[in-house]
Amino acid sequence: HQGWKGSLARMASKMVDKMVEAGAEKSSIVAYIGPSIGICCYNIEKDRYLKFKEEFYTYLHLFTKIDGEVGKGEKYFLNLAELNVQQLLESGLGWANINNLASILAFNLLSGSIPFTACIIISSGLRARNSRNVSDLNPPGYPE
Repeated sequence: HQGWKGSLARMASKMVDKMVEAGAEKSSIVAYIGPSIGICCYNIEKDRYLKFKEEFYTYLHLFTKIDGEVGKGEKYFLNLAELNVQQLLESGLGWANINNLASILAFNLLSGSIPFTACIIISSGLRARNSRNVSDLNPPGYPE
């Protein structure tokens, strides 16, 4: 589970970099993005919106700001799954190596409030060398 914090910290890109450092070829790395909430339903607070907008200013199409009802202010939305696809592409993975299984589940639910976030699995078939600890492959800054 990556969620918004991992997405903001560019963990998908960092994981690809770490796997390459460990000996993987980018062409052998396959990423899967699981079911997650989409831009239609992932309503975020203004401060989070501003953090993402600052970090990912080249992807403004992934953000939506909608003027709210009078006295209720704006609403901010983010396409978290697509943001992670863009990060993986930036890291050098090709489209064929990215399986975006994300479906906008909340869109199909009446309430639209089920909290799904981006789930990313990245695999290259590598095994940690001289280690029994999978966390040795974690990129810098990844919570233990």
